Amino acid sequence: MRDDAAMAPEICGQARRYAGMRLSELGSKAGGLDYTAVAMGVRRLESQSCKDAKLRAAMRRISKECAL
Repeated sequence: MRDDAAMAPEICGQARRYAGMRLSELGSKAGGLDYTAVAMGVRRLESQSCKDAKLRAAMRRISKECAL
């Protein structure tokens, strides 16, 4: 299992989608990550979700819970 710091960029990607924040704002909130690290994490998460049905299901569940 990856540690929280390693997961921060991926988490920021989901937060960006629902909070409407810029990548730099999210990186700052996640402990000072650069916006490029956040962008790379978002792309990595999207790529992994194409290959991992369990991850896709978790992302759908989170999306439903965050939907307003």
